[in-house]
Formats: sequence, structure tokens, C-alpha cells
Amino acid sequence: MSENCDSPPHSNTYSQCLPDKDRASSEPRLLPLFPVEVPDAHHDLVSGFCQAQMHQMVLEVLLTRTSEIQGIAPASVDWWDILMTRSFRNMDGLVLRTCPCGELGVNCGNHSTQTQSSQYSEFVGSTAAVVLLSDNQIIVANCGDSGVVLANNGNTVPLTHPHKPDRPDEWARIEELGGPISRSTDGRVKIDDHLLTTTRAIGNRHLKEYLIPDPDVTLRTRDSKDEFLIIASAGFWDVVSTDTACHVARGCFRHSHPPYYANADDANGEPHHFDTLVPSLSLMYPSPSATATAILSRIAGIRGSEDNISVIVIDLMNNRS
Repeated sequence: MSENCDSPPHSNTYSQCLPDKDRASSEPRLLPLFPVEVPDAHHDLVSGFCQAQMHQMVLEVLLTRTSEIQGIAPASVDWWDILMTRSFRNMDGLVLRTCPCGELGVNCGNHSTQTQSSQYSEFVGSTAAVVLLSDNQIIVANCGDSGVVLANNGNTVPLTHPHKPDRPDEWARIEELGGPISRSTDGRVKIDDHLLTTTRAIGNRHLKEYLIPDPDVTLRTRDSKDEFLIIASAGFWDVVSTDTACHVARGCFRHSHPPYYANADDANGEPHHFDTLVPSLSLMYPSPSATATAILSRIAGIRGSEDNISVIVIDLMNNRS
């Protein structure tokens, strides 16, 4: 693990940086559980941290079981809401305490506020959608405009509702905080001079008063008719509908689970059109989930998405317990 706090800001290796000798010993410090690597691109810094650390944040909170959940029914939606909210806030705290030089976990004390503003952009942030699977539950926590959809018995079941500024409760929340929220001449929502595409995020220091990291938490009981989950970023959902996404993915799974599907159409009667396409594509990927992920990502790109495209497909038919 490197101890050099002068590593370049775009380095893809991040390590804990020791605090300055003059730093107060009582200052709160969020430390990583293990060294991580994140993408080189500066704008991917926050999403890279989330990708590498979020599961550890959730695990740590689950293991410590804070006093906040005392007296609350275990594994209830309120129980999960408290645990997942704490996990997301811890992740946000880690991001906001990351040194501008890229050293993970704390501000190293060797860089000025001016340097911090220029090297570690105040405008960098990330949405996050987290899914946990237990023996009998699907737990979804979503912060921002990413989204999760469940395919069940030929039906499409959205498990998230994106935090968009047009959402009445989110608009009201920001107004209550005193946020100068308004619409620009072209109809887009903004706070002051900043265009607003989502109302919740991890990071985004410059709008932290309004863009909170607290997720919405959804709990669903698993059943034998669950097919798969699709977790994707806004860049995907902006150009692909939930029904289309499930229809495409179902065509990929249909060839791997013939007893389950028995050549059935979607619940809405739409037939599958992958009889010749999927078998050849499946040779390129290790699983139907990977095949579906590749096809869906490609569709979003072809449709001209202007935002980042991240897609994960989870096979629930091979993951019953």
C-alpha cells in the first residue's frame, strides 16, 4: 500500500493516506476495509468507489447491527430501510472524505481547499442501486435515477421509482429545504444555475444540502415464478423501456431454461424473436445473464443514449436459495 500522498489525481491505485501532523486526532475518519482500484477517468472516481466499496459498507452495517434497529421486526422493510440508509450514508461519507489526490478514506491534510476544489471536482457524484438476495426476500435500495426491474411469470415488475426532480415528493423536499428550484426556458429543472437530472446522489458536494444519499428501500418476497432481475443506470432506462428490457432478456433465458418457459410468450402476448440470434451469441458469453447484459447494453448504445450505460442481469431461476 503506497504512503505517497503526491500520487497523480488520475492514478488508478488508491490507498489510505496518513493525516497531517497538525490534524486533530478527534476528527471522524472513514477508512476502507481493503485497498481498491477504480477507473482512470476522473469522472468515474465516485462510481468506482461505490462499485468497489458499497458491498463492504452494507456488510459492515449488517454485522454491527446498530441500536437504531432495536425493537424493529428483523428483516422487515423498516429494518432494511434503516440498515441500507446507514450504508448509503457511510458510502457518501467515504466519498466526501476522500483526498483530492486520490488517496482513499480521509483527506490527507497535505492539500489546500483550493487544490481540493480544482483537482477533486465538487460536481462529481454517482447514483447507486443495490440488490440483496436472501433465501426468501429481494431487498432493493436505490438512490438516484438508476433502476431495478423484476421479471416474474412473464410480467414486468418495477422495484424502484427514480429520484427525478419532477417527482412531486422530491420537488417538495427540496423546496422545504429552501432550494431555489425552478424550470429553465427549455423545461429542464435546475437549482440556481445547476441543471438537475436527479435529486439524490452519493457525492456532489456542491449540492449536498439538496442531493441527499438516502435510498428508497423496497422489499419483495421471492417466489417460484421469479425469472430474473435487471439493474441498470439512467443511461439505459432513458432509451429502453422496462417491458422491452425484460422481453429481450427473457429471450436469452428461454434457451437456457426450456422446462421453465416451455416456449411461452410474454404475459402481454408478445412473441420472442431470438430463436436464431441467441444460440450464436451465447457461444461468446459464459451465461444467459451475460448474453442478456451484452445485448441490452448494445441496444442502449444504438439508440443513442447520452448518459452512461451500466447493466447487470441476475438469473433468479438458477438462484432459488
